[in-house]
Amino acid sequence: MRLFLSVLLLSVFSVSLFSQTLSYNVDLQHTETKEVTVRVNLFGFTSKSKSTLSYQMPAWAPGAYSVTNYGRFIKNFKAFDNNNKELAVSHVNENRWEIAKPTKAMTITYSVINSYKDSTSLYFALCHIDTNFFFANGTALFGYVNDRKDVSSEVQYVGTFPVYCPLEYRPGTSRFGPKYLSSNYDELADAPVMAGNNLQDRTFVQDGATYNIILASDAPFPMDSLVDLTKKIVKSQTDFFGDAPFKQYQFLINAPSFSKLPAQSLGALEHANSSAYLFFNAPWHTLKENFASILSHEFFHLWNVKRIHSNKLGPFDYTNRVMTTSLWLSEGITDYYANTLLSRSGIFPGETFEKKIAEWIGGMNYSKFTTSETLEQLSIDESDFDLEKALSFYTKGPLVGLMLDIEIRTRTDNKKSLDDVMHGLYAEAKKGIYFKDEELIHKIEKIVGIDLSDFYGKYINGTAPLPLAEYLDKIGLIKDYKTVTQTGIALNTIFKPDAEIPIIDTFYEESELQAAGLQPGDTILSFQTGKPASTLSLEDYTSNTNAPKSIVFLIGRKGSQFLKTITITKFRTTHTDHKDIAPKDNPTPIEAELRHEIYGG
Repeated sequence: MRLFLSVLLLSVFSVSLFSQTLSYNVDLQHTETKEVTVRVNLFGFTSKSKSTLSYQMPAWAPGAYSVTNYGRFIKNFKAFDNNNKELAVSHVNENRWEIAKPTKAMTITYSVINSYKDSTSLYFALCHIDTNFFFANGTALFGYVNDRKDVSSEVQYVGTFPVYCPLEYRPGTSRFGPKYLSSNYDELADAPVMAGNNLQDRTFVQDGATYNIILASDAPFPMDSLVDLTKKIVKSQTDFFGDAPFKQYQFLINAPSFSKLPAQSLGALEHANSSAYLFFNAPWHTLKENFASILSHEFFHLWNVKRIHSNKLGPFDYTNRVMTTSLWLSEGITDYYANTLLSRSGIFPGETFEKKIAEWIGGMNYSKFTTSETLEQLSIDESDFDLEKALSFYTKGPLVGLMLDIEIRTRTDNKKSLDDVMHGLYAEAKKGIYFKDEELIHKIEKIVGIDLSDFYGKYINGTAPLPLAEYLDKIGLIKDYKTVTQTGIALNTIFKPDAEIPIIDTFYEESELQAAGLQPGDTILSFQTGKPASTLSLEDYTSNTNAPKSIVFLIGRKGSQFLKTITITKFRTTHTDHKDIAPKDNPTPIEAELRHEIYGG
């Protein structure tokens, strides 16, 4: 929702003094200082002991997982009573402050500084403050009071920038400016915000849900192409799950020129009804395929991790690192579907998914952690923000997803698939049922009706090498595919276009005809068996790989003057075509069927 704010509202909000409510005010009027001021108005809060009150910043952000300790980017933390008298504050640890002798109505203020270059997390999990641009993840701006995460809140972003945020929007009145509302801290922390000058905004509606694409860039960007691609991805995934679990969704995209990239950690971060992206503005034909994969990945997270997840991923404990073994499902399986659905739905050809399989294999083989750590251990390690481990996690994970899909399909005569697993887990999630890590594989077995303990023990909770060639063979794919073909004969000569008979126009440097004494303007009367020559028949003959391969007879004449008969020995060359992954030439019917149902190949 687009809005413009110009009046700084400090401490007066339309909230009840008899309920516990938080009102946040973020001042964007001086972003040239590389920091913003946050004012938190507390209503109805007192501590149990009535001697102290706590304010807690999160240690990590959902989706980013890495331990960042957002309190490190807070300065000038102060608290005031309802008479604007400053209260004593104790900074307990990096993320926590305690306020002495709190009153029922009080105010907290602090400054948030730039954190987007911090090495402990991703750009889109941090805060970027600049003269004409502002982006922040919710965890980088807001904390919670007295360890209460069930408290509702309001947020106002004050300044002259257009502001975009996926929280519920309430227009302003003559007295109060517009607000964003959240029912609890989880919603607030999961709501990124982007503001700035020269933002582009496009909106479309699909199946009753409204989608906003907001893009920041210092250079022109093909928004029509972006919208068209986004619509197709949205449809493919809402069709897959059968619904859109939201009324409004925002894509917040920062795409500067390469020289103006604020960070090297390109990619994106998912949220409950939005996603935030950082990539550089490049020609669309070079950007489209890679960006589609990223956007598809983040959008699939709407269901797989934001709805389908371990009980350790909600309600959240923001003070400790995530210790879950199920991120192989949340991230690895998500990337598998993000890419297979792009081809299955016809957005890209099947060859694109085959290339993606090859990329995963290359990335997996590059990492030393492929065989030293299990996928479950890599899930736990995700909070360490080790990029090399992450490479293994996001390459081996989707390959195991592909293998698991093939395993289920082949063992159930294609009556069940990984699709059924995702649909079954989502049906439970809609009822508020979240799996325990140790129960996940058994839930999958129950949905598809087969024993997967051996598969699980080898490839998910084990470090056995992935037998990819064996699994790819089951869907009619060949790993390290090579074909050797014969080419035609290259005469290294250009003939005049549209001439019925071959008249020499130009020679290349190594033309055998020129070496034999022919010149531009000479005519080819006949070749091979003395048959009359035409431009078409000569081109057909030299390109025909089934014709005799060595001897060609040519007779040349310039005008009416007969020149000579020329014999040229020209062997046909061979060409080797190599693909890392390619379909078999003659797959069995079941192989072709499985391949088509998995990715449309």
